Amino acid sequence: MTKINFKEFPLKNGIKRNGHQILDVRESLADLIYSNINGIAALTLAQKVFTSDEETEYEDDEIKMLKDVIGQLCTARMIDSFNALI
Repeated sequence: MTKINFKEFPLKNGIKRNGHQILDVRESLADLIYSNINGIAALTLAQKVFTSDEETEYEDDEIKMLKDVIGQLCTARMIDSFNALI
């Protein structure tokens, strides 16, 4: 299990990785999952991300799904920031 707070997500500033900004990525990430991943597990995960208000525990299969969608559909900055958390 991994705990992540998508409401206060630390997104790296640049390739130097010398800082970050705190952003609420819940809605945009939930929309990516909802619009691009098939199945009830994806729907459940999208709703879980969207409704989370604090650090939330994610199961290994949820982390894999998040890693897949972020790795395929997000910027390198988001991928790097997510990988740093997990």
